[in-house]
This record gives sequence, C-alpha cells and structure tokens, in this order.
Amino acid sequence: MLIGIFTFYIPYAVDAAAERIAKLGFDCVQLNMAAPDWELTATTTAAECRRVREAFTSRGLSIAALAGYRNPIAFDAAKQRENLDYLKLMLERAHDLGSPLVCTEAGSRHPVDDWAPTLENETPEAMALLIDRVGALAEVARRNGAVIVIEPAVGTVLDTPAKLETLSKAVSSSGLGFLADWANLLDASNFDRANEVLASMTGSWTKRIALAHLKDVCRLGSVPRERHHHVADAALYGNMEYPAPGRGDLELSRYVRHLKALGYRGPMIIEHVAEEDVPEAIEATRRAMSRT
Repeated sequence: MLIGIFTFYIPYAVDAAAERIAKLGFDCVQLNMAAPDWELTATTTAAECRRVREAFTSRGLSIAALAGYRNPIAFDAAKQRENLDYLKLMLERAHDLGSPLVCTEAGSRHPVDDWAPTLENETPEAMALLIDRVGALAEVARRNGAVIVIEPAVGTVLDTPAKLETLSKAVSSSGLGFLADWANLLDASNFDRANEVLASMTGSWTKRIALAHLKDVCRLGSVPRERHHHVADAALYGNMEYPAPGRGDLELSRYVRHLKALGYRGPMIIEHVAEEDVPEAIEATRRAMSRT
C-alpha cells in the first residue's frame, strides 16, 4: 500500500508543497482544490489543472484522489445546488487533475454544520435524498470516466456500515465508490466496541472501496491533539478526538488487515497530522502495515 497525505496539511504554494511532501517520504497525495497560488473554479483551464498535477507527479507523487468535500444534501437549497455543481465540475476535470476519484462527504441535514448530527439524518427522507443526489453524481462520474467516492462519518447520514450497504444497493452505477475509514464510524456510543464495528464493515459496498483513510481515535483529553475538524461541540461526539495515526487507542494493524482481507490494495491517506508530526505518523502507518 502507498502512503499519502492531504495536500492541505502542507499549506504551501503548489510547487513548494509538492517538493516538501516528496521530501517527507510520501508516495502519493489526496489533492485539495485550493492552495495559496491556485484554486479550481469554473474558469480554470485544463492546462492549469495539468500544471498542478504535474507539480506532484514530476516529483514521484501520484494523485491518489481529489478532495472535493461538499455536502451533497445541504439543508439550504441554494448551497446544495452550489455544492452539487462544484462536484460535477470536479468530476469533469478529474482526469486533468490526475485521478478519476473525487471524494466527498455523505452530508448532513443539519441547518448550519455540514458534519453535525441532527434527527433529520435518521429519517427515510434523508436517505432517499442522499440516494437521489449520489445517483445523479455517479452518472456524471460514469460519463466522464470518473468515480464519486462517498466518505461515511458519524454525524452524517451515512454513519454505519448498514447504511453504506443501503446506498450501495440503491446506486449500482460504476461511477460510485466508497471510502473506508474505521475511525469515522466511531464515537462515544460504540468506541468500546470498535473491533465489532470494524468486523461489521462487510457487504457489497466494501467491494467498491476506492480509497482508505487512516487516523486514530481516543477520548478527549488523553492526548493533546486535534479533534475531528467538524466537531463544533465536543459533547455531540461524547468527548472523543481523532488524532494522527499512532496517537490514539485503535489497533491500526487490525484495520489494515481487514482492508486487505476485503481485497483493498490501494493507497492509505493519513489524516489529522501537523507537518512536524509527519515522521511519527508515517512510522505508525508503516508499523501497522508491517503487522498484517
């Protein structure tokens, strides 16, 4: 498995970021759509996209996927349309940017927070809306030889493996893929059963895993590290935090073994890491991989 990082964790201009990421020892990146010297917009040319791509590939870094995180079921209708239009733009430019995979969140119906839980997320109507929006995006992806990759997480409509299976069965298009992230499916309600949650990551959706993320989980305060970026109110998540790999309580090698058993051999993108902590995070990731 290749090891990669989101480009926004190394927040420099494109060429400087690519140079630094390569020197840090990564194999690939998940490319964010903005940097100090560029941003993907409707007027961005194919040549500009290729220039960004080549800044990384010329340094031996493959583009594992694109980071297109926009809430496809946003509560505000105008914002939802804007988000869907942007994701369609990304799917149309994906190959110029270096990867067919466009990753996005499952989304929440919370009025002001794209990642926060709300009772509406639990309704059949929210799931039906997600199926409709993802189905439309998957068709755009298919026409462009791309894949819309949906990332589940607590706080969103897709917060359990069972709901991932529901979406997978409802949208059969080859333009849909899924992102694996064990930590995203854990909060205070199931943290003590983390291994059971991992074991439940089975079904048709796991045959469509296009990318995997790696971070850790622990109870808030046990290490002074970043919580999940979307946690505005820690009480909503039972005072959990999601630090860099190796700084929490998950048995990361168990996760890697599970992915391999499912047939996944793609990149592992590490998350929630400061630049100065990258060597430690890479070592923890390699250690997890070596124990499988």
